[in-house]
Amino acid sequence: MKNKFLILGISLFIAGRCFTQGNKPKTTPVPAPKSLLKDTRDSASYAMGIFVINIFREQGITNMNSSMVARAINDLQAKKKPLITDAQANTAIYNYQNALAMMKSKPNIEAGNKFLVE
Repeated sequence: MKNKFLILGISLFIAGRCFTQGNKPKTTPVPAPKSLLKDTRDSASYAMGIFVINIFREQGITNMNSSMVARAINDLQAKKKPLITDAQANTAIYNYQNALAMMKSKPNIEAGNKFLVE
């Protein structure tokens, strides 16, 4: 159930980002190399990857294993059993975000402890 909300949230975020693109100044798009993006499906698929990575970057997650992300997407698209359950996936993301937050705040915690000792 939580995974459905996560997917719904990501979908709404992506849709919102698409609709707000009109507020930005017009720029001349640089066409992608034709050999990589053969059709609109390829272009849209690549764009989805851009939006997904941007969502995680905004959450402070910048060091993902892109091979595992791709494997999860491929497994689910092929209707294979995922390596972990939805609940385990939510827990893994939560734990990873907490670990990153702790690493970021470690210098501040150490400075605070040093101040209290003095």
